Amino acid sequence: MQTENITNHEKSVHVSLPDGRRLHFKIAGPSRASPTNPAIILIHGLGGTAREWSEVQRCVARYATVCLYERAGYHGSDPPTQPPTCENIAKDLRALLKAARVDPPYFLVGHSYGGVIARQVLRDVPDEVAGMVLLDSVPVVRRFPAEWTRLLGGSTYEEVVGLVGNRAVSEKEWQMIADESMVNEALGGIAEVELNLMAPGNQQLNESLQGREVLGDQRLCVVFCDESNDFRKVYEHAVRHNFGTVAEREIVRKHLETMSAEDEAAQRTQLALSSQARFIKTEGKLATHNVHLVDPVWVSEQIMWVYGG
Repeated sequence: MQTENITNHEKSVHVSLPDGRRLHFKIAGPSRASPTNPAIILIHGLGGTAREWSEVQRCVARYATVCLYERAGYHGSDPPTQPPTCENIAKDLRALLKAARVDPPYFLVGHSYGGVIARQVLRDVPDEVAGMVLLDSVPVVRRFPAEWTRLLGGSTYEEVVGLVGNRAVSEKEWQMIADESMVNEALGGIAEVELNLMAPGNQQLNESLQGREVLGDQRLCVVFCDESNDFRKVYEHAVRHNFGTVAEREIVRKHLETMSAEDEAAQRTQLALSSQARFIKTEGKLATHNVHLVDPVWVSEQIMWVYGG
């Protein structure tokens, strides 16, 4: 697959890796003006889909080459042949970009667990990374108490946290996102597998990056969206409607006491990766973990700040 000499191109294909697996890959935007002009790589989070990022990709494609893909095991891509640790996932991403002939340098945009993968790529090949946006991505992903799902009652997470009302994607695309998420679950719950495997490798990754200005003076934007806002809405919904048991609600309430402060402090530690870093704490409707679905234009503006540097 060639990416050169195409103006305002958009291609959605399956790219074969050296081991024969195929990953779904989409590239859009103008041709890179020179070999040193970075390509922007969007990396979705646990349980997400590349389709969630389609509107952000459209915005970014107005000014840069931007790539989007589904990790192994997710809808549209073949399953992994190795345990999907952050290290192996990062290797897959690098192999995908090489097979697709998208050469470095890269700007990496990682949402949630996608930010962990972006940091893994940075650790593995620092000379190939020219900037980063870490979107509501904590260095160590903590499990929220499993009891929270029983506090939804008959509603969905998307309804309770306000995504249904605040989303900026079309009804058709919203339904396709929902359908693909259901397929991911039917395929064996790859997100849960990734979550169960992340702890040991994640610890090693954090230790190797701790206090190191790996990006040098390349720009870094850390966006803190405060996911506790979403789970607080779930808790308040349960209290109003008496969903879940008293004990289940108390477990969630207790976790929420420290979640916001701990998550913000953890995300701020990532600023040490660059001498040209900025921290943004979102407010209002943007203070939601899935900000890319609420205001993709705003997210693309944060990417532009890194790209424009």
